[in-house]
Amino acid sequence: MTSRGRIRSLIPTTCTPPLCEDSLILNDLVSGRPSLAIYGPNQSYDFSADPFSRGKVSPTNRWLVQTNIKNNIYNYNFFRNLAGEKLTSSLPGGTTFTTNTISSQGNTVGGYTWLLVNGNASIGDISAPPTDIDVNRNFILFVNGDLNINNRIVLGGSASFFTVIVAGDININPRVTSPNRNTPALTGIFVCDGEFSTGTNGATNNDGILVISGSVAANRINLERNLGATNANTPAEHIIYNPGLIVNYPSSLSEKHLLWQEVAP
Repeated sequence: MTSRGRIRSLIPTTCTPPLCEDSLILNDLVSGRPSLAIYGPNQSYDFSADPFSRGKVSPTNRWLVQTNIKNNIYNYNFFRNLAGEKLTSSLPGGTTFTTNTISSQGNTVGGYTWLLVNGNASIGDISAPPTDIDVNRNFILFVNGDLNINNRIVLGGSASFFTVIVAGDININPRVTSPNRNTPALTGIFVCDGEFSTGTNGATNNDGILVISGSVAANRINLERNLGATNANTPAEHIIYNPGLIVNYPSSLSEKHLLWQEVAP
């Protein structure tokens, strides 16, 4: 988990292992080691609802790094420049994406479909009942504004890759939920220059579990869901690493163009 700013996930003070996990990151079952959380200089982290404690990043309380992150690369403009002439197809601000929009819009180059929205955009219509958005092609979406995610995003058909790169904030509607802690509600790589917020109904209302299969990179990450009494033994947000998305990542959006080739042993 990487943030140019703060990282915040308020784990309830009633959480007591082994009935629940009182850390942001769990240890890997094979190696026994956790992954890494990185936050920006002159910023803070908070992994506890206790106002007098900032909590633990992992069961071993390691792998928390405060460091400079270059602001002139790996942001919206960086990826926009790499995309170059592939982004010849664009939609106006205010566009709401449905399965049909993703199926019919964009410029397809090298097996990937590229699309730019000049302004704010939404994935899923908030005024309609929740309906899964089926990404049925390898889809790369640029949003030169904020993005609101109102419905679940699933990869279907022959699709093996989805990413959205946002100049502003990514806001997830609290109605986007997972039925359990193993079933993704969102699949993809989500990048934004602003804040990535998981969405909440407020302190008095219980939110649903949110499972993301993929990766998240933002200036600020706000894990704000509240499961109420269930928070005592169930994390509200799960971000599960998806190696398939990394393998299918387009080389044109990378500084180093990798060639994957199977060789005889």
